Amino acid sequence: GNITVAGNSNLVAANIKKGVSIFGVTGTWEGYISSPLYLFNNGTWSNLQTTGMAGATLDSSNLILSAYQMGRLNQTVDLTSYKYLKVKGRCGSAPVNGYKFSTGVSKSASAMDSGMEKRNVLDTRSNGPEYNILDISSLSGNYYIYVYGVYYRSTNGNLSPDKGFIYEIFMTLT
Repeated sequence: GNITVAGNSNLVAANIKKGVSIFGVTGTWEGYISSPLYLFNNGTWSNLQTTGMAGATLDSSNLILSAYQMGRLNQTVDLTSYKYLKVKGRCGSAPVNGYKFSTGVSKSASAMDSGMEKRNVLDTRSNGPEYNILDISSLSGNYYIYVYGVYYRSTNGNLSPDKGFIYEIFMTLT
């Protein structure tokens, strides 16, 4: 005879594993997302198959970029599920009036500043480490992460190239 199956408002694609079909609804859920997802944290690499940053050296707790140097992670990172890329860093000298440094992402392994799909310049009057926050919510797929353009601000406000210290690189949902 006739069988009645009760409906359920939770039977939506977002609640079903990606690629699995249940009663004609194909799932899109890809699993839990770690947030924050650390790639580099005070000397420790994680969540990467190929660690390291081209153009930078690693000491016990941070990455060091020389003046005029652009650093790039040695592998691409899937940005699809994240909203922000955050890089904590500062310039190498003791800035009197702050400093600047840039964070960018590109599909190219040899991008220059003008070739970044997205970038953000942190321009701070702080003397301590700061977070450069790049909105990556509109991007999907694999990108190289770049850190570059570290400058300190002298007492008269002029910018001069300096080495940079990078303490953390991570992605978040908020």
